[in-house]
Amino acid sequence: MVTAKVDYVDLKSNMLLQSFPVASEYIFENVYSTYKGDKNACDEKYLGYFNKRAVPFPNNEQMVFDTGEDLKSKFKNIITRNKFR
Repeated sequence: MVTAKVDYVDLKSNMLLQSFPVASEYIFENVYSTYKGDKNACDEKYLGYFNKRAVPFPNNEQMVFDTGEDLKSKFKNIITRNKFR
């Protein structure tokens, strides 16, 4: 998890105009399953899991990169929505 705060400061008066808390968290989740026996005996909400397989846990660099990309997107959104000129 990465948290940050974006501060808009008036550089002439050194006054804080507005503050925006920002956070990004990377959660890895992979749900899959196998079955033995009659597939039709299973509840329908689980049927999609049978087509999936185990995937390797992402490395630290990939998780940091993905979190950084998410933060970058959030920063961009804050900047484009709040133009204090």
